[in-house]
Amino acid sequence: MKNVLLFSIFFCAITVPVFGDLTQTDLDKIRLIIKDEIKKEISESETRMKEYINIKIDSGEKRLNMLFGVVIALIAIVGIPQIIVAWRSSKYKELENKIEYLTQEIQTLKQQRIVSS
Repeated sequence: MKNVLLFSIFFCAITVPVFGDLTQTDLDKIRLIIKDEIKKEISESETRMKEYINIKIDSGEKRLNMLFGVVIALIAIVGIPQIIVAWRSSKYKELENKIEYLTQEIQTLKQQRIVSS
């Protein structure tokens, strides 16, 4: 029983400083510490967010560059045969013009032959 009484007195003596009141300066110090911690957390959060956004933007740019390359390749794949066809058609037009010229010459020669005979 003595032990219980001694421990009770000891614990009561330890808890006496707990009943002390906080002064205005103590509260101000606590507020300053909290504000500093909040600012620190906000700045860290902002830097993490900026890094995340930069990473996302970089990956988006890479995808865009890849798609741009694919579009250029498709244009080349479709455009090259069209250029070849246009080049061949210009050759055919030249041949058609020559044929037309030669047929006109043949007709004039035939007319000259008929007139001279």
